[in-house]
Amino acid sequence: MAPVPKRTEQKHGHHTAEDKLVQKAPAGAEPVWHKPDPAWHPRARELYRAARESGQARFYEQSDIAILCYVCDALTRSLRDNRFSGQLFHSVMSAMNDLAMSEGARRRVKLELQRDDADDTSEVDAAIAELSHQHAQVSGG
Repeated sequence: MAPVPKRTEQKHGHHTAEDKLVQKAPAGAEPVWHKPDPAWHPRARELYRAARESGQARFYEQSDIAILCYVCDALTRSLRDNRFSGQLFHSVMSAMNDLAMSEGARRRVKLELQRDDADDTSEVDAAIAELSHQHAQVSGG
């Protein structure tokens, strides 16, 4: 997994050509968010609601919501199964990264969400770096 890039305000004017290469296309129709499936595990319903309410959701297309529903199906299966499947867990986490559901994943796709009361990000950066390190150790990377 690629290292978590620095936030743009931390780059101090150092921008690469890659930072400027962005392909653009018109968005699809406004996506429809249905109620969480009552058959989902409570954690899957919580994940779905959290994604719907998160800042990155404004960039989601209907296909992203369909993928999220599949993730919730897989998460439900994983949580209700009597044995833990590392492969299924890895697949769910990979799909969640593709949906930019964590700070590190959003930074990798150069998406930064801002809060009005944003405070020093150094503690958050340290926590993200530690989580990335732990994930690399667990996944053998």
